[in-house]
Amino acid sequence: LFEVSDVEVDREGPSYNFRTLELLRDERPDHEFTFLMGADAAAHLEQWRDPERVVELARLGIAARPGTALEEAEAAVERLGGTGRADLIRMPEIGVSSTQIRRRVAQGRPVRYLVPGPVADLIAERGLYREAVPA
Repeated sequence: LFEVSDVEVDREGPSYNFRTLELLRDERPDHEFTFLMGADAAAHLEQWRDPERVVELARLGIAARPGTALEEAEAAVERLGGTGRADLIRMPEIGVSSTQIRRRVAQGRPVRYLVPGPVADLIAERGLYREAVPA
């Protein structure tokens, strides 16, 4: 039921979610897409580049995250005109976020046990996330 896309691999310049969704929609106009994100990301969706377009192009699958009230995420989606376009994904809450991983790497701190070993190896080999992550 899932498929990997390389739509962003050869693209130049900054990567924005709305643009990726537009490219995917162009490739598969008959598909309905679901954009999966944590409630922490959904609560700040209004700060993204063209967030209304994200909500227009895909349903949102929102997973509960420690420390983020689902009501905040739902309210942000509603303010963007996404009423009825979001689904709560029930799953165990995992207290690790991609922002936390990037921040730890930028600070020279270990990510062991926070990501799988091969992922930690890839981050180190390619020198990823060495720059500071905004708060």
